[in-house]
Amino acid sequence: MKAWMEYDRRNELRNAYLRQARESVRGIEDREMEDILNLLHRLPLAFPTQEGLFVYRDGKSLKNREAGISIVPVTLEDVRVSDFWKSIALQNRAAGNFLIRLSTLVILTNQSMLPATNAITLLHEGYHAKFFAENSHDGQSDEEYCREEVGAYSFINRIVEKMGGDVYRMILREQIIRMEMIASFNDEDIPNVIPIRSEYNDLLSLIYGFPRSEHEMTALQTNVWIHAVFTIFEEYIEDKEKASERKAMFLCSLYKERRIL
Repeated sequence: MKAWMEYDRRNELRNAYLRQARESVRGIEDREMEDILNLLHRLPLAFPTQEGLFVYRDGKSLKNREAGISIVPVTLEDVRVSDFWKSIALQNRAAGNFLIRLSTLVILTNQSMLPATNAITLLHEGYHAKFFAENSHDGQSDEEYCREEVGAYSFINRIVEKMGGDVYRMILREQIIRMEMIASFNDEDIPNVIPIRSEYNDLLSLIYGFPRSEHEMTALQTNVWIHAVFTIFEEYIEDKEKASERKAMFLCSLYKERRIL
């Protein structure tokens, strides 16, 4: 396929996902969200190669490091490009990912998920892209990564609460009460072992629509659980810095358990 045809095809995929994201959060006023969505529209488009990425900026192709941050819509066809891109194209954990190694935000176009779920993922990964643009680095320690994740989840928690309104707040409070009944929380002693998340709450379907897979159910309920854990830390730990550190410790423990770190 000629390069300009490939550019047009990938650009339409990128634009379709961003239109979908904007539609899902229409009516929500949030400056940080707008900054992230605008950044994703401005990023140069890229597509996979055996060497890494082919990036376009102002009609010119550049090596990915010369181009800065880029955005690449990945399709199932990309399994043939290289083993690396095959592993990316076939992953099913989320609809997107920010790859520090290539300083690019990946959109996985083969995922069948609700528009709202895709929007949440793009915003979460867009937060990482914006953070990288403002704090460029070649790598992070686990602790640094988890502190960045605290920022990403705090941002997403704010957005989904605005998306879901009173229904979401009711679901969140039920999750918090359930966890408080299981564990003994107080200002001096919040246990390191946090109660696990509950099963999918059907009321979430009133906000997002009915999930298209078990994986999507798990992802949406996990977001509520993490939001509940963060809220517990905020409500029981008066010192904001200590509360933030406990959030990071919680995410590090969770990610190590799931072999993300």
